[in-house]
Parts: sequence; C-alpha cells; structure tokens
Amino acid sequence: MSSVILRKLLLLAATAAVSLLGSAPAFASVAFPLVLQSELKLASAPACTLCHRNDQGGVGTVIRPFGRTMMTQFGLSSGNVAALRAAISGSDAAKLDSDGDGVSDIDELRMGTDPNVGVSGMESGPDVPLPQTGCAVNPSLPRSPASGVAALSVVIVGLSLQYRHRRSRRATRTSRIRNRLRIRA
Repeated sequence: MSSVILRKLLLLAATAAVSLLGSAPAFASVAFPLVLQSELKLASAPACTLCHRNDQGGVGTVIRPFGRTMMTQFGLSSGNVAALRAAISGSDAAKLDSDGDGVSDIDELRMGTDPNVGVSGMESGPDVPLPQTGCAVNPSLPRSPASGVAALSVVIVGLSLQYRHRRSRRATRTSRIRNRLRIRA
C-alpha cells in the first residue's frame, strides 16, 4: 500500500474519530407525530408532549404513560418509523390503555382525547422504566459511550495500518541495503 493511500486512510480515520467524538447522538423522532396523524387519520399531528416531558425531547424525556407503554410494550425506538407503525397497530389490536380509564390509547387519540389522562383528570400509567429517546436533537445531551468506542476503534485501526506500513517499508529498505552490500562484495 503506497504511503499516499495510507496517509489518506489515516486522515479519513482521524476525521471520522473527531466527528464521532465531537457530536451528540441524534434522538430525532420528528416524523413520529406526522406518522401518528397519517396512520390514525387525525385532524392534526399530536404534540411531542404526547410522549415526552416537553417539545424538545431528548434522552430520558419519554415520561408520559402513552410513550412509555409504546416503548416498553413494542420496543419502539427513536426514528424507527416502521416500528412506530407496528406499535400503533399492536396497541390498537391489544386495546392497550395506558391511563387505565377504560378507553384504549388508540381510540382516545382518534377521539381527540389524551391517552395519558384518565377519568380522574390526573395523569396515571404503568410503572415502567423511562426509555432513552426524544423528538428533537438536543446538542446539550451527554454523548453516547458507543460513539466514543466507535471513534476509538477507527483510530486504532488507522494507527495499526500506519504501523504495519512503516514496518513493511523498514523491512524493504533493510532488504535493499543488504542486497546492495552483497552486490558490492
């Protein structure tokens, strides 16, 4: 492998490492409200607060009963529109009722009522762990450890390639010198 190609690969690896280490994970699910509107034929798209603490979303903000149920019962993850469609269908078929008011979540959405608020007017729901996702990219979020591991892997591979290349060049150079000495002798 030529040194020019190796340098380009190393530069590419370093650039990838810097971009991975310097970027926050994207937790964007901005398509979810529109998918809910389309799938359920709603007059308007629901607010992100249907599932999240606020409209900014982000890690740890899926605190509303409907969102928690969708994530824990159907493994819904950020940005996965196909999984959202499957979760909507599954929730409708199972007649899940996150707020325990006797009306299923999907039926409440179709009627324009909040599936997070029961008959008492208070928000209630299952005691399930908080998923780690959100509706919007939030640059102030902590970086994912996985992105750091990926970046470190890229750097290690790049350095390994550079080390192998240098050893190969030294061996070749040493071999040439020995051959020249044999020819002269």
